[in-house]
Amino acid sequence: LTLKCIEGEITAAVGGGYFSINLDGNELAPWSIFTLQEGSVLKIRSGDWGSWCYLSFLGDMDTKEWLGSQSVHQGSGLCGLPYKQDDKVVVDNAKSTTDTSGSFFDPKPLKPSSDIRVVQGPQEKYFEDISVSKLYLTEFKLSAEYDRMGVRLNGQKLQINRALDMPSE
Repeated sequence: LTLKCIEGEITAAVGGGYFSINLDGNELAPWSIFTLQEGSVLKIRSGDWGSWCYLSFLGDMDTKEWLGSQSVHQGSGLCGLPYKQDDKVVVDNAKSTTDTSGSFFDPKPLKPSSDIRVVQGPQEKYFEDISVSKLYLTEFKLSAEYDRMGVRLNGQKLQINRALDMPSE
């Protein structure tokens, strides 16, 4: 993500994974609070780890509100649309606090393990017993297909024992 502040100044914060945060050519800590000046360029890039990063502004985002929320759910299209290249992010009542800046948290203790924990749920009944065993005894790799709700793993195919009709949980 690259953003340029085209008018005024505003304080913002970034948190989430261990992302690369660059403001006007200066590297910031992965979880930082900072103030964008008119003309400032903020770049957020993937870093050492993490899939999700959150950027917040000190002000009111000018976005579509639905049921009291300004969130966007990309999968369903509810609550508006995600920003795309060349869109303008408008923040009403923008504020800046130049006395508050720098790292506000060290995310290193949150670094996820390369192991994933498996919790059996009611869907276990849809799989052959041998498939459940394979799930625990075989190595799987995270595919590029994942989002905040779930992941798709690459590895041995797990055999089902009936028609599959599993809602996402």
